[in-house]
Amino acid sequence: MARPDQAIGDHTVKQMLRATGPMPPPILLIHAEEDPLIALHHAHRLVVAARAAGRSIQAYYTPCAIHCGSYGHDPHRYMALIQEFVALMNFDDRMQQET
Repeated sequence: MARPDQAIGDHTVKQMLRATGPMPPPILLIHAEEDPLIALHHAHRLVVAARAAGRSIQAYYTPCAIHCGSYGHDPHRYMALIQEFVALMNFDDRMQQET
C-alpha cells in the first residue's frame, strides 16, 4: 500500500502549499474515491491543508476503484474539468498581467 503521508510528509506538503508569488496558482485535485494505492483521506487532507494555507483548490472525486482511473470513469467530464481549469488559469494569468 502506498503511503504518501510517509513519502512526502506534512512538512513537505506545507512547503508546497506556501505562496509562490503574489498570486499562487490554483490546484486541481482529481482522485478516485476507491483508489487502492492512495486512500481518499489523503486527498481530503490535502484539500484541508490547501484551504488552510489560503490556496485555491478544486477537488473532483470519481466513484471508481482504479488508481489514475478518473479519466476512464467519465472521459468527457474529466476533459471538461481540465479545460475549465486551464481556462481559469489563463484568465487569472491575464488578470495578473494587467495589474
